[in-house]
Amino acid sequence: MQSDELVSIDIDDPAAVKQALADAAARIRDLERDGVHAIGGVVAGMLDHAARSGDEILDKARADAEAIRAAAESAAADVVAQANATAGGIAAKAETDAVERSAQVITDAQERLDRLLAAEREVHDRLQAAMADIQTSVLRVGVSQHVEVALTDEDARPTVVHETLWDDEPSDEISARRRSA
Repeated sequence: MQSDELVSIDIDDPAAVKQALADAAARIRDLERDGVHAIGGVVAGMLDHAARSGDEILDKARADAEAIRAAAESAAADVVAQANATAGGIAAKAETDAVERSAQVITDAQERLDRLLAAEREVHDRLQAAMADIQTSVLRVGVSQHVEVALTDEDARPTVVHETLWDDEPSDEISARRRSA
């Protein structure tokens, strides 16, 4: 039976009514079956579309994750490069500071040494002048006395190298004079 057909039934004929009811039931079953198939097709299409959309979303998420990972690795490399550059700068500055400090310590030590040597030369010159003054004084009084004084490098104190007797004093008088002094 076609859906476009109009059916006329004689309701007084029980066999005709029975047949019309059977035909209607068959048609309803056909329509239900076609509707379920149609709904199944729609559902299958929706499920297929959902699966494709899920794959696309998953692929996009993977691509985004890869881009984020690459950006993080690049940022980490930049941080490491900056840290190395900073560390290199700090090390170079420390080395420069150490060299400058060492040079200053050496310069200060050299200046102290120069001052000490100048003071030593001044003391030496004073001792030489004092010895000359003593020898002049001894010659002025007319006494024939000869004393040699040598300066040692160790302590810069005069040391008597040789002593002669006064021409008019015996050696006992010199010994007595030494004891009284």
